[in-house]
Amino acid sequence: MWSSLLKEVSCNKCESKTLNVHVKGSYGFSHNIAIICETCQHQYNSTFSSEREVSSRKFDVNNKFFKAFLSIGKGHAALETFSMILGIPAMDEEFVT
Repeated sequence: MWSSLLKEVSCNKCESKTLNVHVKGSYGFSHNIAIICETCQHQYNSTFSSEREVSSRKFDVNNKFFKAFLSIGKGHAALETFSMILGIPAMDEEFVT
């Protein structure tokens, strides 16, 4: 999806049309996403896929997933199993506790 959106956008540095979206890191269910030129490796911007809570700096999406599992009577182990079945790396407890 991102490749088709960016295929006609030229890089400001090298003028090639090779901009792409890269996931630079995962933090539970939140990801650091960046736009990078494949030709010259210039990085335009990066952002997280989820907002952070101001007081704790933890990602909102991680807290919501954890609270959802707690509300149905399940804990972190169930959340790990859920993640594993979906093929998503398990979220460490440090991201929500």
